[in-house]
Amino acid sequence: MGLLSQIVNEENVTESEEYVSTGSKKYTISGNHVMKINMAKMMESQGGAIGLALELEDEDGIKIYETVWMTTKEKKPYYLTKEGEKKELPGFSQVKGLSYLMTGLWGIPDGETKQVKEYNWNTKKEEFKEREVITQWIGRAVGVCVQVTMEDGFKDASKTFTRISSKHFYDAVTNLFSSEKKAGKTEPEMFAKFASNSENTPVKDERKMSKGDTPDAPVSKESLGF
Repeated sequence: MGLLSQIVNEENVTESEEYVSTGSKKYTISGNHVMKINMAKMMESQGGAIGLALELEDEDGIKIYETVWMTTKEKKPYYLTKEGEKKELPGFSQVKGLSYLMTGLWGIPDGETKQVKEYNWNTKKEEFKEREVITQWIGRAVGVCVQVTMEDGFKDASKTFTRISSKHFYDAVTNLFSSEKKAGKTEPEMFAKFASNSENTPVKDERKMSKGDTPDAPVSKESLGF
């Protein structure tokens, strides 16, 4: 049985906003980029959560590797609020929105079992793995809102870690976000808002000061020499 078929489907679940994070370190400032989907395959964490692994590449060959976690370890695509309301996990909403942009389907797409080459960290070489692949997305273009963030190092807080976060996806032709496109809007308001935010704060600084928990001021383009 494939991973997509294991996701628990329940009614009365409130949709969540989109959010995806990635470990890529090639973009240096935030901005909107049109990228091609090279790979979209289903993964399962050691704890049992189901996720979608994406490989995205822009026209300059810069790649972003996304891991979009769609469910809890119990295979549920939602969490319970303090009020007992079921709310969709951000990753589950993200995949539904991306599906709508790619195919017009507001929901979870079907996957096909394929042999995919992956790097095995234990054997130190690439090997073929059987994965569910969203084949209808492969080779398609999608817009990506890239957020560059400076954070404290994971093991050493005195060292800076630069994280690339894809905050949202949008239509590569119209610049409409999935929620805007679904609502029948024709003007891409959210695209312009993110572009403005990126212009004002190309690098978001979330590092903690040596004393207290107050973040440093946002990094401006002037301080970066732009």
